[in-house]
Amino acid sequence: MGFERGIIGMQAGDRKTVTVQPEEAYGQHREDLCTVIARPRISETIKLRPGMKLDVQSSRGTSTKALVLDVTEAHVTLDLNHPLAGKELAFDLELIETLP
Repeated sequence: MGFERGIIGMQAGDRKTVTVQPEEAYGQHREDLCTVIARPRISETIKLRPGMKLDVQSSRGTSTKALVLDVTEAHVTLDLNHPLAGKELAFDLELIETLP
């Protein structure tokens, strides 16, 4: 929504920087999307380390990426937020042409 609003009023050849707040992009970072799971729920063949991304599947069968925040022998802390959640985004735009 914020990105599209930034384009309104531009003419061919115009350039500008559009800043989009988190609420208009991927939302704020949500603590409730950070979770701790038992280490045995993840295959031992996966060498977990903080900062790595992991494909996870929900009980409903949907798949998403998670960021590994912490690893102990007993638990793994995962962040299921979008990587850009909580970030202000800046776009340098140039409108080349408009189509009828």
